[in-house]
Amino acid sequence: MTGSTWPVCLAWVGAGSALGGLARYGLDALGGGLFAVFMANTLGALAIGMYAVLSGPGGTLSAGSTQRLFVMPGLLGGLTSFSVFSLQADALLRASPAAFVGFVLGALASWAVGVALGDVLGQRLNARLRPAGNSGSIR
Repeated sequence: MTGSTWPVCLAWVGAGSALGGLARYGLDALGGGLFAVFMANTLGALAIGMYAVLSGPGGTLSAGSTQRLFVMPGLLGGLTSFSVFSLQADALLRASPAAFVGFVLGALASWAVGVALGDVLGQRLNARLRPAGNSGSIR
């Protein structure tokens, strides 16, 4: 990371992860279970797709490397939870192999769609927020 030392980068990722983890815990406290895992990961996929476009090269959101570390691997990495998803999917496999297959395939599809939708929304926001006459490249 340009201008940031390794310990500073780790601190930003750690701070974001702490907040993302707290948000994830809040979803669990509101109802928990498979739905909370599904929603956290789907919303995280949507958000990371959108933020990557908005804050990336040609994006309209001015974000430095440490801010991107805080948001993407930090906050959104802490919110999403592949390890918890895997644990719950394993329990579902033991209870109902058919439900396991549906849950895993549905989750993977929703996350892929979430990232793609976030990318499209980010590009549209960039187009609206970009000053007239500046067609800056998104990618």
